[in-house]
Amino acid sequence: MSSPVKLTSTVGVSKDHLEYGSFRKWLKPIRVRATVHPDLSTAPREVGEAFGFIIRREAIRQTFHRSMEPPHKETMDLAFTLFDRYGRLNKEIIDHTIRKGTGWWNEEVDHGNIVLIENVNVDKEWRRQGVGRKLVLQLLEQAMASRYNPKFAFARPAAFYDRTNREEKQGQTEERNRALHQSKITAVTSFFRSMQFRRVGVTEWFALARDEKHPSRQLLCIEDSDPVLDDSSDSDSDDEPEVILCGFSMNQDGTSPKFTQNRLSKSDAASQGLEALFKSNGATRDEARHTSAAILKRRHPLHYAIKVLTDTDCLGFLQSHTRNSSAENFDIEAINGHGDTVLHLAAKASKSACLSWIMDSSSGVRLASMRNYEGYTPLEALKAQLECERISEPYSASRTKCVADKFDGFDDSSIACLLKLIGLEAPTAEQRGMAKFGCSCGQCVAGFLSPRMIKKLRDEADVLYDLLTHLGSTEDGESWYLDFKDTLVHLPDRLQPHFQRNKILRNVFTELVGTVAKCLAEKVVPHRASVVNSLRETPIWSQIDGYYFQKGGTVAAAVNIVIDNAKEHDTEAGTPLYEVADNDSLSELPNCRNDNEFEFVRRHCIDNKPPRTDLEDIGSPVDMPWLTQMARMMLLGQDPFDHIG
Repeated sequence: MSSPVKLTSTVGVSKDHLEYGSFRKWLKPIRVRATVHPDLSTAPREVGEAFGFIIRREAIRQTFHRSMEPPHKETMDLAFTLFDRYGRLNKEIIDHTIRKGTGWWNEEVDHGNIVLIENVNVDKEWRRQGVGRKLVLQLLEQAMASRYNPKFAFARPAAFYDRTNREEKQGQTEERNRALHQSKITAVTSFFRSMQFRRVGVTEWFALARDEKHPSRQLLCIEDSDPVLDDSSDSDSDDEPEVILCGFSMNQDGTSPKFTQNRLSKSDAASQGLEALFKSNGATRDEARHTSAAILKRRHPLHYAIKVLTDTDCLGFLQSHTRNSSAENFDIEAINGHGDTVLHLAAKASKSACLSWIMDSSSGVRLASMRNYEGYTPLEALKAQLECERISEPYSASRTKCVADKFDGFDDSSIACLLKLIGLEAPTAEQRGMAKFGCSCGQCVAGFLSPRMIKKLRDEADVLYDLLTHLGSTEDGESWYLDFKDTLVHLPDRLQPHFQRNKILRNVFTELVGTVAKCLAEKVVPHRASVVNSLRETPIWSQIDGYYFQKGGTVAAAVNIVIDNAKEHDTEAGTPLYEVADNDSLSELPNCRNDNEFEFVRRHCIDNKPPRTDLEDIGSPVDMPWLTQMARMMLLGQDPFDHIG
C-alpha cells in the first residue's frame, strides 16, 4: 500500500523566492508541495509541487504590461498575449470571427485579481495517481481563500512541456520530437480541461472562472475550441536565420547607459545594406540557399522567395515563376505549413511591391479573403503584427519589453501595404495618417487624435480654464499660486514664482489654456503653431508674447498639464480621486485603438520634447490639490462628498 500524500502550502514571498520581493505589493508567489513519508526513520520525500502567482491586477492597472514583464516569462507571456496595456482582455478574443474561439470569454475577464499557475511537476512514479490534480486544486483553494479574492485562474499547457521535457528531447529525431511535443501538450491540455479550464480564444492559454455560473463552466471538454495545428513538417516554414544587433548608448540626460538589442533577419539585412553580418570569411552564410536554383527546390518556392529576397528581387521572382509561359509555373494560391498564402507573407514582411502585384493579379481578391491557421486574413495578419510591434519589443533570448509610449507610427512600407489591402488606391493625407498611427475608428484628427481622446482633453482644458478664470478673479496672487503651482510644473523653474505677484502673467496662462480648449473644440491638434496663431487674434497678444513667451513660457506647458489631468482622471490610465460617473456623451463616440494612448498623443501634440523629465517619465500624473479637486467636481455638477458614507 502506497504512503498517503501530504500537501503543504506557502503564500507570499519566502526564502525560496526572494527574487519576487520587489513585486510584493502586487505579486504573491504561491507554492504547494506534495510529500510522502514511507519510512519514519528518514525525512519526508517530496514527490511533486505546484507553483504560481496571485496577481493583484488593480494595483498595476496603469502599468500592466510594464509591470508584468520583469517577474517571470509566464507573467510576461500572459500579459502580452491575452491583455492590453491596461489589463483588459484583447478585443480580438472577444470580437474576432475565428480568434474568439468558443466566444465565452468577454469583458468580465477585464476585472478582478487573477491566479497564474506557472508549473506543476510530479515525479514519474507518482504520476497518474491524482497527485497533480490535488496539487492544482490545493493551489487554487489557497489562492481563492486569500484576501485578494481572485476571479480567474490561467495556465498555459505548452509551458509545462517546454520546461519539463528538455532531457527527453535530447538525441531524438526532429519528427520524433514533433510527435512527442504534440502528445505531451495534448495530455497536459486534457489534464486542465478535466478541472474545468477552457481555452481562451484560440490561444495557448486556458482559464478557469471562479463563478460557477460563468458560461465557460457549462462547456463540455469536447465542446472547447482548438486551433488548427501547423504542419510542422513543412521545412519551408522554418524561421529564417537571424542575428541580434546589440547597441550601447547614453540616455538623453547623459547619465545611465542604454543597452538595446534588435533581431535582424537576413532579408532585412540585405534591404539595409548589412549583408556582411551574415558573412563568414568573406562568404555569405548559406548563400547558396538564396539563389533562384535553390529556392526552386523548396517545398513552397514562392513563399520562401518572399521570406529571403528583397522586395525588388522577390517581385522579379514572382513575375518569372507564376506565368503560364514559365517552365516552373507555381500555384500562387498555395499555402504553406502555417496556412499562409504568399499574400499573407508579403503583408507580414511589408513588401509593398510584391503585395501590390499579388493584389492586382487575377487571384488577388480570393487571396485577400483567405485565412491562415491562426484565423487571420492577410490584412488582419499585418494588423496583428504591427500591433505587436507597436506595444512590444523583443530583447535577450525570449523577453519582451513594453514600448507603446514610444510609438511614432508605422514605416512607409507597412503603410503602403495596409492601404493596398484596405483597397485605397489613391489615399488622402488623412487616410495615410490614420494608417500610419493605427487609427481604428476612421475619424482620428491628424491620424492619431481620436474623438474620445479629443473629448477627454477638451473636458479637462475647459474645467481647468473655468477654474483659472474663477479663482483668478477672486483670489490674490499668493493664494492662486498655492492652488495652481502644480499646474505650472512644465514651465521653467525661474518663471514659476512670478505667477504669485504678476496678475498679467496669470491671465495670460489662463488665456493660453482657453485657447488649447478652443483648438480641441475645433478638432485642431494643439501644436504650437495652431495655438499661437489663435492667440495672435486675441487683444492681449502683446502681453502673451512679452510676459510669457519671451520669458521662457511655452504652449507645451499648457498642453502637458491638460494631458496630465486627463490621464489622471481616466479610469484606465489614471487613478481618479473620486469615482468617475458614466459619461454618456463619451460613450456615444466611436471606440478607437488610440483612445487611451495619452503618452503617444503627447509625443505628437508637443513640438519639442519636454525639458523637465526623462522620456520614460513623461506624463507622470501630477497630483491636483484637494481643494482644486473639489472645485473641479463642483464645476462639473458632481457632489465631492457623495462617496462618503
